[in-house]
Amino acid sequence: MTYGPQAPAGTELVLAPEPAVAVVETSTAAAAQMMKSAYETRLIMARQFPRTWEAVRTDLLAACQRPAFAEEARYRLERGGKKPVVIEGLTVRFAEEAARCMGNLLCEARVAFDDLDRRIVTVSVTDLERNLTYPFDVVVDKTVERSASHGREVVSVRNNAQNERVYRVRAYDDEVLMKQNSLVSKAVRNGILRFLPSDLQEQALAAVRQALTAAPLPEPKDIKRLVAGFKQVGVTLDELQGFLGHPVQTVTAEEYANLRSLWNAIKDGEATWAEAIESVPQTLRRTPPAVRDPQDDYDRSQ
Repeated sequence: MTYGPQAPAGTELVLAPEPAVAVVETSTAAAAQMMKSAYETRLIMARQFPRTWEAVRTDLLAACQRPAFAEEARYRLERGGKKPVVIEGLTVRFAEEAARCMGNLLCEARVAFDDLDRRIVTVSVTDLERNLTYPFDVVVDKTVERSASHGREVVSVRNNAQNERVYRVRAYDDEVLMKQNSLVSKAVRNGILRFLPSDLQEQALAAVRQALTAAPLPEPKDIKRLVAGFKQVGVTLDELQGFLGHPVQTVTAEEYANLRSLWNAIKDGEATWAEAIESVPQTLRRTPPAVRDPQDDYDRSQ
């Protein structure tokens, strides 16, 4: 006696196959093989066309002499009170140019972990000529701080230096992506600069300073663009003029260069506006100067 469903006469009972596991294993193996082949190809090409450090030096210093690039290449701020300490360094934009001049570098970023509270991205920069890799783990916290909590899921509340409430809320997907891109860019920059000799970094920074010093007075459109850039990082026109101590329209070439470098520092996450104004008198931090330009064409709503 037999049990269970019977196949119709003249047919064979065919059991349903279980291809899911096999397909996944095959796809994973194929992807791994493709990555291995691509990496080996890069290694071969890098060793056939190695970099020449003199050529890298020439190309990089030539780029640093361009005023437009020099504005993007340096971050700078002063920290402290009576004896401020100047902190200066090279930005993400500089590292990208350095990678282009050096060549034979492989920069990668992969999500290693992701849950409701955080995302971990593994960033690596590899010198293909030496087969040397510097890995970094970037932790992206999925919360942001806001002055208002309407419509947001509040995680915690604190009072800032001005005794105002600040809410830590769950970040939206686009906010998480913005934080991730910023942190990954910073990690890539650090990896690239590890492969760039320190003496070449010093020469490049000196060339950037020289290019900024020799730059002419900024045009009104340049100042307007800088004011808009500071607004993007939460600094108002009044705060900017308080930091300067005079209307922004009368900024000097040196002040403009330092402001541009300060904006780079805030944008790249190297500093905050609160740290930048530590040495500025309290009366100037939020109050615009008494003397205002009647021809001021800067719309506060920008």
